[in-house]
Amino acid sequence: MFSPSFYDKLDPSYRQLLHQLENVLPDIEEDWKKGVESEIFNNFSLNYLTPKELWEKYYNTKRDDLDRNYNIVKHRVYSSVYHYYYKMDRFHNLTQLNKIMDKDKKVPVTNGNIQNVVLEDLSYPHNMLDINFIMYAKDAYSSLPKKDMIVYQKMKRLYEKIKSFSDQDDEKWFQAVLEADDFEFVQQNVEYKLGEDLTNRKIWHLYINYLKKHDTSHLLQVYAKYCRFFLDDVKMKEEYRDAALKNHGITVSWKNPFDFENYNEVEWMKYSTDALSSTGFSYNIFNKTPPTCHFNLQSTPSQQFPFRSTLMDYIVKSANPKVLQKLNKSSQNFTKIPTYQRCRIL
Repeated sequence: MFSPSFYDKLDPSYRQLLHQLENVLPDIEEDWKKGVESEIFNNFSLNYLTPKELWEKYYNTKRDDLDRNYNIVKHRVYSSVYHYYYKMDRFHNLTQLNKIMDKDKKVPVTNGNIQNVVLEDLSYPHNMLDINFIMYAKDAYSSLPKKDMIVYQKMKRLYEKIKSFSDQDDEKWFQAVLEADDFEFVQQNVEYKLGEDLTNRKIWHLYINYLKKHDTSHLLQVYAKYCRFFLDDVKMKEEYRDAALKNHGITVSWKNPFDFENYNEVEWMKYSTDALSSTGFSYNIFNKTPPTCHFNLQSTPSQQFPFRSTLMDYIVKSANPKVLQKLNKSSQNFTKIPTYQRCRIL
């Protein structure tokens, strides 16, 4: 299941545990095919960070319906997202990963709410920027402010820059991600990348150093996950211990807590607010308040012009059709004046 190169990157202790799990994988799959949770797999995932390959096999093999009941949803979200397994096509109705850079383009169409675009959707790098810009412009009552247009253009360029480093240089990729100057964006996309390859020590270390300056609480949770994968990294574990004691301890959801950790099964929920809904895991990532719609006679605010009403009437009666069409587009005031069928050629 795992390539030799993957095993080579693992710490000896974790490699041995994973190898033992892989040996009994046929028995685990038999349970999954019957719609039964595997105790062996659950014990592993509740104690150690679990690679995406095992989660893929879990979802592709297990037959029960994701939304059949709350317990299944809770277990899957807990066991998957907490391990940095972010799959928007599987969890788009459960997750709030609203700043993932590479969005699943099928989700908005299926969801039917792509039109609910707000300015924030144009303020960070992602693959739907152009579509979001079109939809925002369609629903907005005014053109995009200049400063927001500058941000939108900047984010388009930054997205291309980040993608150019994706498979080339991890440090340059990470530094490009930081240019977004958005903690949520950094957190979600770095953790997404880690989930794609848990053996990427370079990204782990860059992320940990970043969190030291920005979020101590989340840093401790990342330390805890790192130490559940790189089991033989004694130096990092000591660094984690010092940080935890300095922060007056830490509570984790791992069932094998260290001597300086406290165990609480639901502690993970406090540190997944950007990934999970706290109200029954039913949040819709596209459920946003849309911008103000096109103006009409009911929603049009009053406009004060430095002209007498007779002058406005004169313009309507005397202007040629081409000018009137432009006036109707440029000013809400003209929508209140009775219009006539206009044509330039009879």
